[in-house]
Amino acid sequence: MQEGIQARLFKGLQTRIGGNESLVKWLATTLDIDISLANRKANGSVGLSLAQLELIIEALPLAVEDLLPNKKKNRIFVGSYSHFRSNEEIEDYLLSIIKNFEFANKTGAHLKYFARDLPLFYFFLNKELARFKFSMWTDQLRHSGLQRFNANIFNLCDEIAALYKSLHTTEMWNKEVMRNQREQINWYYGLQVISTAERDHMISTLAEVLVNYKKWAKEGQKEDGKFELYVTSFNTMNSGGLLSLGKHKQLMTALSGVFFISSANPSLTNSFDDQFNQQRSAATLLTQCNALSRAEFFRSMEDHLIKD
Repeated sequence: MQEGIQARLFKGLQTRIGGNESLVKWLATTLDIDISLANRKANGSVGLSLAQLELIIEALPLAVEDLLPNKKKNRIFVGSYSHFRSNEEIEDYLLSIIKNFEFANKTGAHLKYFARDLPLFYFFLNKELARFKFSMWTDQLRHSGLQRFNANIFNLCDEIAALYKSLHTTEMWNKEVMRNQREQINWYYGLQVISTAERDHMISTLAEVLVNYKKWAKEGQKEDGKFELYVTSFNTMNSGGLLSLGKHKQLMTALSGVFFISSANPSLTNSFDDQFNQQRSAATLLTQCNALSRAEFFRSMEDHLIKD
């Protein structure tokens, strides 16, 4: 028997909200209906109205993909994107990360992250590094230097940093990430949009944050979250992360420049997972290296942070 559109939608919703949460209770809250009616909708004896479908999509926009016939999902994907032109758009993006990470920590999720450049979370661990990143994202850095951002943005960064430290992450960094970061800073310095003092302060701050990663790589643990750091000498994929929440997987990656897309499409998430695992087979896990090998890698990172 062919699966109906409402059953297909609810099956997808259960995966998206996680197996530990009741779909019936979620529907009751989202649609503002009583439990009995929510239960009848969940079992298919009562249909959804278009207005109620709109409420579901408003709560979980990517659920639009669950409306597609299964045979179409391999060729069509629904995603969201983030592009930064204002403080409000930065705040919205940070809030979306917090929402995902809060849910991830509740469900014991796992994040796989590939970094051609320093990973995004590196910058969230320090206010000045976050300021540099956001000034670049909004394309104001190359025109008018480091920008001022409201305190709420940095409070959100602190929330993300705390959640990140509690999350199980497997990260794969290109071994040249710090050289790339230093060259990027020097490029802006050459444009005369950051001062010598600002450049040197950022380089010192990068070194301070690196101390945390040295400790985590040695121990295989952040504060509460397991930490596996791999290093690779070549790239076969774009920077991005795959957050696995049970059967549900959420891909977050850069399409081009500062244009981030997010999708739960199985073809995309499985492709990232396969590529990540293949790349990992040629990478070095620092937590299993001898102390000398681990020290050599971090020493090479520190060499790029020596001030001129």
